[in-house]
Parts: sequence; C-alpha cells; structure tokens
Amino acid sequence: MSQLQEAIENITCLTPAFPQKEFDMIRQNYDKAKPLFYEALSYAYSNPEDMPKEYELHFYALLFFGEFQEKDAFEKIMEFLTLPSDMLDLLLGDFITDGLQDVLYNTYNGNLELLKDRILDSDIDEYVRDAMLNVTGQLYLDGVLAKEDLLQFLRKVIEEQDSEWEGLMCSWVAGIAYKCHLAEFLPDVRMLYEEDRIELSMYGWYDEYLDILFKYYDDDQQNRLCRSPISADQIKTWPMFEREQKPKKITKKDIEKMKKELQGSIAPSPAKKVKIGRNDPCPCGSGRKYKFCCMNKPKEETLLQESEEQRKYRLRNYPLVGAERVDGRVYLEDYYDQESIETDKLIYLAMKRYPISIFDRNASAQDINDLLKQNYLLEAFSRFKKRMEAEQIPTADAYDQKYSIHYFCREWMGELLELLEKSGDGQARDEVLKYY
Repeated sequence: MSQLQEAIENITCLTPAFPQKEFDMIRQNYDKAKPLFYEALSYAYSNPEDMPKEYELHFYALLFFGEFQEKDAFEKIMEFLTLPSDMLDLLLGDFITDGLQDVLYNTYNGNLELLKDRILDSDIDEYVRDAMLNVTGQLYLDGVLAKEDLLQFLRKVIEEQDSEWEGLMCSWVAGIAYKCHLAEFLPDVRMLYEEDRIELSMYGWYDEYLDILFKYYDDDQQNRLCRSPISADQIKTWPMFEREQKPKKITKKDIEKMKKELQGSIAPSPAKKVKIGRNDPCPCGSGRKYKFCCMNKPKEETLLQESEEQRKYRLRNYPLVGAERVDGRVYLEDYYDQESIETDKLIYLAMKRYPISIFDRNASAQDINDLLKQNYLLEAFSRFKKRMEAEQIPTADAYDQKYSIHYFCREWMGELLELLEKSGDGQARDEVLKYY
C-alpha cells in the first residue's frame, strides 16, 4: 500500500488525535488524492443515513477543496449542501457555522445565479444559507458584485421570508449589510426592527446596529466575511481531537491575563478627585477659567454639566466623525449633514444614559440622571424646532426621512414628554406635544 493510500485510509474515520502526518502526505500528493475526495463527497451525499460510524473523509474533502481552491468542486459542494438539515448536521456538525463559508468562498467558480438560487431556496438548511450569504457579501467587498446588485438581492431575500426561520434570515441579511457597510440599506433594517423581524441578541437595538455599521477594524481580516487562503489544519484545535490530549494546566500567568481582559471589558473607574486651582481651566469643558465658570455655582447646577471627557466616554461607540478618511470606507458625513449629526449626538447622549450605579441608587442620583437627560433632549428639541420652522418641514415624520439618524422623533420626544411630565414643566411639554 502506498503512503498516500495509507494516509487516506487512516483519515477515513475520525482519529483520536489530529492526523498531521496524514494531512501533510495528502498535501504532497493532492492531485492524486483529489479523485478520492470527490468519491467521498458523492458517497456521503448518496448514503447519508447509512454512513459508517465516525466516517469523516467527506468532511476532510471539503477542507482540502477549500485549501487548494478547487473551483471544479464548487457545484458538487452546492449539490451536497441540498441535503436535509438533520443529515447535514450529522455529516458536518459545527463546521456549518464555523468554516463552511470559507470553503464555499475559496471554491466559488463564478456561478452567481446558483449561489443566489440556493440562498433563496427555503428547503435548504438556514445556517447553510447564511454561509452562502456571507460569500455574496465577500464578493461585494472584493468588487466582484456591484452594490446595487447586492442591495437588490438582499431585499429579495427579505421579501421571500415566510418560514419559521424568518427572524434568523432577516437578521443575517442585516448582518451582511453592516459587514459590507451598506448605509443605503439602513431604511430596510429600520423597517425590520419596526416589524420585530430582527433578533435583538445579535446586534442589540437599532441605534447599536447603526454604530457597528460604520465601524471598521485595524485588522483587515476582521473586516472580511470570508477568509482566504485557508488551511485544512484549521480544525487542529477542535474538541473532536481532544480524546488523547491532556487538559491544559491553568497557570498563574493565565489567571493574570484573564483578570486583565475582564478589567478591560468594564467601564473605567471614576477618576480620583484632583484639586482645581482658581485659574485652572474649568473641568466642565467651557474653556473659561474655573473662577469665572463653575467655582461659585451651586453644587446641584455643576452636577448637571458633564465634562468633555464624560461626553467623549458616552460617545465612544458613536460613528467616527471628522476623522482622517481612509479610501474605500464610508462615514456618517457621507449621508448626513453636520447639523443633523450634532443634533443626533445630543439625542444619543440622552438616550444612552447608563443605569445608576448600585452604590448610587437614591432619589438624588436618579433625579440628576433624569435632568441631564432632559437637558440634552431639550437642547435637541430646540435645534429640531428651529430647523422645522426654517425649512418649513410639515411633520416630524418628514423630518425623520431627511435628518433623523439613531432615533426617530417619536422615540426621543416620547422620552422627553415623560421627563417633562415628571419635572412638572407643563409649558415645555405643551410645546413638544405640538410636534409629537
């Protein structure tokens, strides 16, 4: 028996440890191994219910097709993926959601119609369709698929969802839109949120979704939907090969690393109080000297003024505005004017008020929080009203269509009305009601 035949035989069924030696032998003789991989995929497709226990050669075939970017295998793989969900789950397991999209992308042969037809086919496993959706998104990022073509197709996917998996599919479509930074798709996503067709566990509420749509990462790989190139060795650390591995001992260094990561995920602790001199710049961020600004103001009044540093912290997830532009990226300024953005920031600062600390759960802390929120919203309302009058905008809905970004008027005005009712400011409340 040749070394290649022995390697193939050794990996036909699951091995206790990762078969590195066999994988390396296959790489050296890939052209000879390729026909055997095609046979394995056909065998699994034709006999999904009668497979020997722990048969894995069809799975390794997919990995090597992806590694060697076997374009001729694409349509064979697409046929294999038409198997019923329960069969695919048995044959591929977690690989459907953790690697399949990369194999499809690296074997893609240019048959876009086949890819689209499979995505629209409700008989195909929904997680497989998600993997295919990611391929279409990556083709757009590569410049292969035009923006208008992708937008049109994503809308078609949404229109044709009527199954029990509608929420997932619509959420995945929204995911493609944000990963491809398709700001033109935001009205469609807002509609999906309005109709409760988005899984909140995926992206949070609409304001959070909008933030991540404009977010880019320094690591280019994180900006991709599909990886390329890929290696069959990527499954080396999978639990399927842990039967002969000893559990890793957790060291003191590991514990310290976990502590640092945990601390990094928690909001920074309040800065220690520093004595402010009379002639120092006022901490409220006004630019004036402390003695001419907040030094002699009542304590309650100073509490209602957030410093520039505090505002910056609350806006930390807000899309970058005024940043140095990078070619190929989209920015909020591409879609909204500066006045809209400044008004939106005020609303964002109000609506993103964070819960009162468990150490500050008293009436005064909550009152201060509400008053800060009310002040931001009143300032936003003043800007809103001025623009409505200057441009003779007929309704708040019309304003929304042109200028609203993170929140519709009914959302933040409804919040403002409740605050004004609580504070007893009937005059301001009546004014807001004219536009609500």
